[in-house]
Amino acid sequence: MNSTKLRAISLRLHEHVSRSRCQTIHYHPYITVGDHVRRLYTGKSGNNRNSTTRRVLFANTHRTLSKVSYFTYPYWRFDLQSIRLNIALKRSLIRHLDSGWRYAEVFENAVKKYPDKPLLEFADIVYTYADLDVLSNKFANFAQQQGLRTGDTVAIMMHNEPAFLWTLFGLTKIGVKCAVINYNVKSDSLFNCLDVVRTKVVLLGAVCSDDLFKAVEGISTQLENSGIHVWEVCEDVLPPGGAQSRLVRSVGSEISRASEGAIPKDVRSGIKRDDVCLYVFTSGTSGNRPKAARVIHQRMVAKAIANVIFQHTSHSDRVYVCLPLYHGTSLMMGLTNILSVGATLILAPRFSSTSFWQDIVKYQATSFIHAGEICRYLLAMSKSDYERRHKLSSLMGNGLGKDIMKRFQERFNIPQIIEVYGATESTFMSINTDNTPGALGKYSPLMKKLRGFWLIKYDTELAKPVRDGDGKCVPVKLDEPGLLISPLEGVGAKYMGYEGDPEQSETRILRNVFRPGDQYYNTGDLFVLDRNYYLYFAERLGDTFRWKGENVATNEVANVIASFPSVREVVVYGVTVKDYDGRAGMAAIVLNNDADFNLRDCYAHITAHLPLYACPRFIRIRDSLELTETFKYKKSSLVKEGYDPNVINEPMYYMDFRNKTFLPLDARAYADIVYNNNPRM
Repeated sequence: MNSTKLRAISLRLHEHVSRSRCQTIHYHPYITVGDHVRRLYTGKSGNNRNSTTRRVLFANTHRTLSKVSYFTYPYWRFDLQSIRLNIALKRSLIRHLDSGWRYAEVFENAVKKYPDKPLLEFADIVYTYADLDVLSNKFANFAQQQGLRTGDTVAIMMHNEPAFLWTLFGLTKIGVKCAVINYNVKSDSLFNCLDVVRTKVVLLGAVCSDDLFKAVEGISTQLENSGIHVWEVCEDVLPPGGAQSRLVRSVGSEISRASEGAIPKDVRSGIKRDDVCLYVFTSGTSGNRPKAARVIHQRMVAKAIANVIFQHTSHSDRVYVCLPLYHGTSLMMGLTNILSVGATLILAPRFSSTSFWQDIVKYQATSFIHAGEICRYLLAMSKSDYERRHKLSSLMGNGLGKDIMKRFQERFNIPQIIEVYGATESTFMSINTDNTPGALGKYSPLMKKLRGFWLIKYDTELAKPVRDGDGKCVPVKLDEPGLLISPLEGVGAKYMGYEGDPEQSETRILRNVFRPGDQYYNTGDLFVLDRNYYLYFAERLGDTFRWKGENVATNEVANVIASFPSVREVVVYGVTVKDYDGRAGMAAIVLNNDADFNLRDCYAHITAHLPLYACPRFIRIRDSLELTETFKYKKSSLVKEGYDPNVINEPMYYMDFRNKTFLPLDARAYADIVYNNNPRM
């Protein structure tokens, strides 16, 4: 082949590559690269191997175009790997569900495979998979003797302890639905949590603090009128006081005498894949009505199979969990992942920043589950001799801010940080595993198309999506924030709404998005997809904000404050606080004319009716509150103004936990909060 012909081929190759660059937005050149090369030097798609020179040219050109395809569409390897794993997940899930797998089978399969492997380590006591199987069988047999049957609901209201696990496993074995209760909830909100899911029994554990008994005693009349029983399931733990003993029945000795025989699978044979397995209560509620998210068996089985395929947790892992077990992150991301591969759960009673690293080293943890402010609290602690002596290889969770992720990783020498996004009831979950700070996943154009989610324009003032002249929602561009919506059903995920609350369930569905009749799940969150196709959380919308790892519903907080005698109007919103993730609660209040606003009484009223994380940290007194044209309170200007006394010429107060009151928020107090990282928040 002479130099003139080689030059001609080179020019044609250059022209072809230039055209390919222009076409890669719509096409994927790596798919047909071999055919393109053959056409370049043979004029047809068939092979022509008569010339050694042509074979060499073919090989060199093929490599060149493969590199070109990488630079023009560098995500194809990632896409193919993701597609392969998702196909494997879907096939495996269908196979297991069709063979009768429900959540109980996830646990029983782990017991069969790893009977002598430690499943739980708690307070220096080790429970193997077989140990917890026996305990769960005893409780399941006892529960059946007491008349509990498939389809009933039992509430688990416990701190982190072994009884939480063996009661949960025992109930799932007999097909009873479990409602996991936030033990910070009290008063009417607590009863509503129990009532909305038609609870038959409330379970209390060994770690029965006075607060739990007081919370139950506070609604004793409603419980008795509704026929809801309260059992304390551990031996030698009696509620203090005679009045409380009348309400709480100690059944620990009865459980210990119950049979440890295995529960026949036929007992739960009628359970369908779409039947409820758990009720997990979202931290924020609307008014006084709880939002009990329905978590179905299909979702729990899918979580287990997904971990087997993606290996976020491995068989040799020892996973440290200090989040409350009622938290969806602990149950679905922690416990279920552990069961799926036969790993070990190291359970702490609660999060303690002072003993955290000692525990991690003592129990030789290889991973831990985080949420909310945990990582920020650890960074704020003074350096410890233990913090770099650990064996941690990863941490998994949500809420780790972009601003601290790199600092956290470098200071504590943790190789991998897995950030997850996904509400309990959501059909969309996203995971990022490549340590990109703040990212929640990576979605090339192809993978975004296959996942089926969209980011659409949203009008924050009107609190609704932007629509064009034809009534269709408008997708955003790269680097532009948009409301994330996803299909109502995906692989292992299906939107089931909230128990007993069709109105709230409907608010999560967005209809007629791109064509008449289509439906999408509304996450209520703004995201940004950047030019590298990384997905980032931007902002939470509507009447909910996040603080201390919990969702806070502004309506619930406002209703509590509005019931205080001096208050005429109130609007609640979230404000940012330096060096804290999420938003702290703030209430703008209009007082009744000539009302005596007692700050100490207001503090007592709020803390008596709300969990501590939901209590507003700031109060602002106003003469009036602005309304929109649809007679809704205007919050955007209040959020922008924040709580700076140098800007706002109105009385403001901050919550003082030590003195149990609200104190004036002056310039000095403001400086303490903002510049001195005062822990009073």
